[in-house]
Amino acid sequence: MVTGFLTFGSSADAFILNNYSSHDMYAGFARGATGLAVITGYPFTFTGFRDGLWDLQGAAVLFVNYRGSTGYGQRSIHSLAGTIGTNDVQDMMTCLQHALSLPHPTQGHLPWFNAQQVAVCGGSHGGFLGAHLSAQYPEVFQAAALRNPVTDIAAMVGISDIPDWCYVESLGVEVVETSQREPNQGFDWGNPSPSLAHLTRMREVSPVHVPSVTTAGAYKTPTLVCLGMKDRRVPPSQGVAFYQLLRLYHGAHVPLSLMTFPDDVHAIDLPTTEAEHWMAIAQWIQTHLHL
Repeated sequence: MVTGFLTFGSSADAFILNNYSSHDMYAGFARGATGLAVITGYPFTFTGFRDGLWDLQGAAVLFVNYRGSTGYGQRSIHSLAGTIGTNDVQDMMTCLQHALSLPHPTQGHLPWFNAQQVAVCGGSHGGFLGAHLSAQYPEVFQAAALRNPVTDIAAMVGISDIPDWCYVESLGVEVVETSQREPNQGFDWGNPSPSLAHLTRMREVSPVHVPSVTTAGAYKTPTLVCLGMKDRRVPPSQGVAFYQLLRLYHGAHVPLSLMTFPDDVHAIDLPTTEAEHWMAIAQWIQTHLHL
């Protein structure tokens, strides 16, 4: 990755890649170095194995490159800041609805996929999306598996190792730009204590704020939560609190499960726990989708 970083040239701000620039003569080398790092890396191999497992179960896997992901320029990346919980969720649903509308390749009068067998699985921001999707669209998802999910940004900002993510993604890039332009305005990075207005906004964009979470009978998705208890990025209290809310309001009618791994971190990637939690996720989804 050092090679990849060195080739980023003027497109990098410290260790943050601002996206490949068409004007950077070293960008092509950066693509090659990054591609090599991915192709020869264990996560790539495991991802292939994991997706192959779903294929064997007769399931299709939909990966959504929602707005704000890399690859479409800095404006696209900034478009997600301040709109999480809305734009990213809408993009996920748009892609899902498109996939469900596709005709069967050999029997065109039939749909290709069964709309009654849909699950969502994600970790970190993906867990944030999974929680939002299952809460906003309880009739759509028959199962959810959340890995170290972000569920309440207001409760996370003071104990996470990425408080800047909490501010920028929930409040927008203007928080940073205003602070740089006008030192006495916006967010004071020297005194990172959120105001009441900041905390209110962080809570509003979080899954715990979706009405179905705390409305008896409204949340219907069987949900599995997997947590690395030494996670400093998304502290495990996020997943525990979300699980406890669901259990309090919906535990009598909705299957819920919490798996904790005392020695694991954000990625849940220790050799034993990685295999264990992915197998548990596969079993959870297989059970509730009746595969």
